[in-house]
Amino acid sequence: MILNIPVIPTLALISFIVLLGFIGDVIFKKTNVPSMIWLMLFGLLVGPIFGLLDINVIELLTQFAALFSTLAVIIILFDGGINMDLYKLFKGAPRGLLLSVSTFVLSVFAVALILVFFGFRTIDAFLLGSVIGGTSSPIVIPIILKTKGLRENTKIILSIESAITDAMCIVLAMAIIQLIIIEESIGGPASLGILIKELASTFSIGAMIGVSAGLIWTPLMHRVMKEKFSYVVTLSVLFLVYIITASIVGSTGGTAAGAIACFMFGIVLGNGKKIFNIIRYYHMGFEMDPRTKEYHSLMAFLIRTFFFVYLGLIVSINSVEIVILGVVLSAVLFFIRPITVALSTRGASYFRPFDKKIMTVMMPRGLAAAVLAYLPYQMLGNDIYRIFADITFVVIISTAIMSTVGFVYVMKKNSEKSIEKET
Repeated sequence: MILNIPVIPTLALISFIVLLGFIGDVIFKKTNVPSMIWLMLFGLLVGPIFGLLDINVIELLTQFAALFSTLAVIIILFDGGINMDLYKLFKGAPRGLLLSVSTFVLSVFAVALILVFFGFRTIDAFLLGSVIGGTSSPIVIPIILKTKGLRENTKIILSIESAITDAMCIVLAMAIIQLIIIEESIGGPASLGILIKELASTFSIGAMIGVSAGLIWTPLMHRVMKEKFSYVVTLSVLFLVYIITASIVGSTGGTAAGAIACFMFGIVLGNGKKIFNIIRYYHMGFEMDPRTKEYHSLMAFLIRTFFFVYLGLIVSINSVEIVILGVVLSAVLFFIRPITVALSTRGASYFRPFDKKIMTVMMPRGLAAAVLAYLPYQMLGNDIYRIFADITFVVIISTAIMSTVGFVYVMKKNSEKSIEKET
């Protein structure tokens, strides 16, 4: 099918979206209001509300959405891998891991319980819970790094949490989607043994290929990174890792295995120097150079900008119930946060009330949720999963507003207390 795409309006739309993404980032740096709010609202305005886009443009975006969602999963997990300091994670800041796991697990279960109450199937409820179960690193990390008075331990914990929860969301969502595919292929619920076997096979193959590729590519990367456009080579290898893994595993669990492989590949590249030092192979070049990370950030920016606008374009919030459900889920996620913060800071006297309050309000949902909102419909093809995008849209907006307002309130109260102490 050949689409009659209006070239000038399409180029104008792309230019405006990228410009809006840049302006949104500038506003975010100055006001802490996330750029995703403006991007999603822009998509909502030009799409569902005013219908300003040509139907061919929307159809073109829809056709490319499957490709971009796969690219986004690859980039998000690779980003989480290269930014994960294994030594800091397991030795220096176990409380960050505790906060990550407790927040994610409680969020998934709480969301699932509410959705089951509203009539969702249990497996679908847990799927949506995994979609919105984690915080957003592109929002959290820039805010905490520039927050004055926040202790270094708190920054480390929040950085670790936001770095690994995206991976948790994607991995669990992929696993649940694989379970649904298995059950549909056999025409009913699968036995626990079959499910465990399939999942173990998928994840072990993905992890093995990812680690092996990382160990092979890390020393080679040092040789090619001196060349111009060396990041393109690493990006190509990353895509090949995904393709090879997905092809080996097959259609049932290929996507999940490929995602795991990309995550493990990123972990090895991000911790290459430490890993090779352990085996007494010392070399200063076994780490990603700043130029490579800069190109990676550019790729992440473009994908992030596209997906938030696209999420606004495809939503069809045509009932108050969807909005209410999204707000209720956001409120539950907000009220869970103090529990997990208290759990992860228990027994540590160096966490001041100010630090705990900042940790409590840092719970926005972002890119991983936006990408995963569309993925179930793309992979499973059931119209029932279209509603995931609508609910996720409301949750992302609501949690971003809650976090922004909460952060401003905490900073204002802390400033007032500082003034009182000085006087």
